[in-house]
Amino acid sequence: SAHLESMSNITTFGLLLVVIAVCYQYYRLKPEVVTDPVLRLSTAWDHILSNSTPWPQKIVLGVNANLDLIVSATALLRSLNETPGMGVDHSVLNTTKALQEQVTYSMQECAGTERYFSNKSLFDHIVQMAKTIPHTYFIGGNAALMAEKLVTFIPAADIYLVAPIGPQLKKLLHSQLNIPRESLAVQDEIHVIMEYPSHEVWGQITSSCANRVIHSHDVSNSQLSFLEPFKETILSSRPDLAILSGAHLLEATPRVFWEERIQEIASLLQTVRTTPVHFELATVGDLSFLRALLEGVVVRASSLGLNEQELLSLSKAVGVSLGINVSKPELPMVADLLHWLITSYGSLSGLSRIHLHTLTYHIVAELTEGPWHYGESAVVMGAKVAGLQACSVEKFDGKLFEIRLPSQFYLSREDMTLSNQMVHISPSSPVVHWLRGGVRYFLSPVLVCKQPLKTVGLGDAISSTGLVYSMYSSKK
Repeated sequence: SAHLESMSNITTFGLLLVVIAVCYQYYRLKPEVVTDPVLRLSTAWDHILSNSTPWPQKIVLGVNANLDLIVSATALLRSLNETPGMGVDHSVLNTTKALQEQVTYSMQECAGTERYFSNKSLFDHIVQMAKTIPHTYFIGGNAALMAEKLVTFIPAADIYLVAPIGPQLKKLLHSQLNIPRESLAVQDEIHVIMEYPSHEVWGQITSSCANRVIHSHDVSNSQLSFLEPFKETILSSRPDLAILSGAHLLEATPRVFWEERIQEIASLLQTVRTTPVHFELATVGDLSFLRALLEGVVVRASSLGLNEQELLSLSKAVGVSLGINVSKPELPMVADLLHWLITSYGSLSGLSRIHLHTLTYHIVAELTEGPWHYGESAVVMGAKVAGLQACSVEKFDGKLFEIRLPSQFYLSREDMTLSNQMVHISPSSPVVHWLRGGVRYFLSPVLVCKQPLKTVGLGDAISSTGLVYSMYSSKK
């Protein structure tokens, strides 16, 4: 009996050891369960991107480039002896008081703005004062920023930059960029970038986000001096894709001049129509100028990149409100405006793709019968780049990023079906897609950088990388 009991105890102990060993092996080999929503979302993004590859092998970009002089907005205002005052949104700046009002407006509304400074001697003085406080130089101009992003993003591709390249800017640009000889300029065009972080205090104002006010007295970019070389480079190199930016700078010129220049852009787009041309919009103050851009350029470009403030301005320029009377429209309103834009101004031979980027989400819209495809990959790539570049890191970390888009929302206020259908989104399934009136839409949240280090050029990085993960095919 004692012997049997002893044998039983040994058997039980042996079984226990086996169970422990099996459990140890199971937990050792078991895949780690990721609970951090930031990491779950970025993993889901990577899975989507693994099914697609960058498309174009030759890209021509034009027509704006400059040297950015980056300073603290409040530090520069103090060095100019400006004190806190009212916020006013000016269409053109001509005094340091107006500059103070523009910065205050920007901080109040959390809206990045870009304005022409009409007084050259005063602008030169501001540049000299900016150099007396902590400052950095950086590549500036939408075309140059996109070219720089793409040459590192798809290093095997041929990237051409056609824009005014001064000596200091040339030193900053990637050596692999193809820069035509006629693009080399004697001196740099300088743009002053006045940045402020989230929670920056200026008088009675505390900024709710990080943003910037850009101003310049830029002649060659504002006149689109490199538009003709841009056209010639497209015709001679026959690229897979062309990207046009900088047209917003025409706003600083007399109306008779910008009307003529917009007609010349429209003619260019007609001449190179076998090449898909993406048009990158930027902030514009003059609504009559913006309407001319919409009717002359946007409708003829194959693809468009813009943010929600620029979308709202486009609707105001042609007197369309859709009942929206707020400066920061919510997602359902933005989706309705996007649908209005692509259905009112889109066509199979013209505008057939839009990439809309906001701080918390992106939407890519494509005409279902149009030539653009892989909108899901495009929206994911753009959203991914937005967070990484803002934080200046190469991979996501739960401590640095957050999801600010609510987990459930509506996709329209106007559409009967969509306005009654709550959409749910989760980190493991981060892309929402829907069809509406001949348009397919893809939406992804952004992993928002909590403490952004750099806000300039984010829209350019988003649009350019999203584009190369799209696919253009003129045959269905």
